[in-house]
Amino acid sequence: MSRELRRYLKANPRFGGRIVSCMGLRADESRDRARRSPVSFSACNSKAGRQWIDWLPIHHWSEARVFSEIAAAGERPHWVYAKGMKRCSCSFCIMATRDDLRRAAQLRPRLAAEYIALEEEIGHTLSPTRIPLREIIG
Repeated sequence: MSRELRRYLKANPRFGGRIVSCMGLRADESRDRARRSPVSFSACNSKAGRQWIDWLPIHHWSEARVFSEIAAAGERPHWVYAKGMKRCSCSFCIMATRDDLRRAAQLRPRLAAEYIALEEEIGHTLSPTRIPLREIIG
C-alpha cells in the first residue's frame, strides 16, 4: 500500500508530498493493533520531500459500532462477514486466524485444495506459524 501511495504522490505533485494514509484498523483486533497510536507521523515514509501521517479513524470503535455505522449509512458489509469471517482479506491470507482459514476452506474448497497442493509441492508453508494449511483446516 505504501508503494502505491508513494507512486500516487509522485504522479500528483499538487499535493506537495503531503498524505494522510487512512486505514480501518481497530485496537481490539490484536495486541499489535492496540499498541498503535490512532495518529502518527510515519518517519519511514516521510522521505524525499514527503510528509506522511498514518491515521486510524476507527481505532477505538467496537466491532458492533463498525457494523452499526455501516447500516446507518445505508450500506451492507462485505459478504464474507455474513458467511462467518472475522476479517476481509485474501481467502487464505497467511495472517488469517485458524477459524477464518477453516471457514474460507468451507466456502472455497477447490481453492483450498490448490493451496494445499502448492504447499506440498514446494515443501513448506508461507504461514508465519509454520503450520501447513492441510493441518490447520483438517
